[in-house]
Amino acid sequence: MKLRLWVTSAFLSLVCFTAAGFLIYERFYPLSPVFAAASSEKSTASASVPVNLKISALGIDLPVVAARSVSGRFPTTREGITYLKDSSLPGEPAGVAVFYGHNWPRLLGNLKEIQVGQTITLGLQDSEITYRVDSIVVVSPSEVSVLSPVPDWAGRLILYTCSGFLDSRRLVVTATAI
Repeated sequence: MKLRLWVTSAFLSLVCFTAAGFLIYERFYPLSPVFAAASSEKSTASASVPVNLKISALGIDLPVVAARSVSGRFPTTREGITYLKDSSLPGEPAGVAVFYGHNWPRLLGNLKEIQVGQTITLGLQDSEITYRVDSIVVVSPSEVSVLSPVPDWAGRLILYTCSGFLDSRRLVVTATAI
């Protein structure tokens, strides 16, 4: 009986240790993303293609990768942040450009430190746009309405990342072009 209890305990310990190791590994080295092929529905002027995003106050300077949502999922990159091509183009007079990324220390890990009034600089291929942070909210993962444009939101940027214990919440930063 003691042997059986020991084997069961050892097995459960091994399972828990393996699961914890996988979760830690996946947190810092996720599986490679699958990006949807870009469609030609929206004509994009090369000048409006985002190439990097900087938040000087937080020491964030990241490359931007464009992708479309696939079956309601947001493909991500581990090299920078992702521009949601299903959203408005940066710099358009109407609409919202949505950017999102992992909250890892080398990516958007310190985004939780951002404050209203700080600036975000979005580098385009031949220019840049500076945005001022208007609001910072934390929502549940199912609360995707925060990514939808509001009629009076002209030239806005939304920066979206995971937050909370085991990424159970979403941090949403909204900024307006200045």
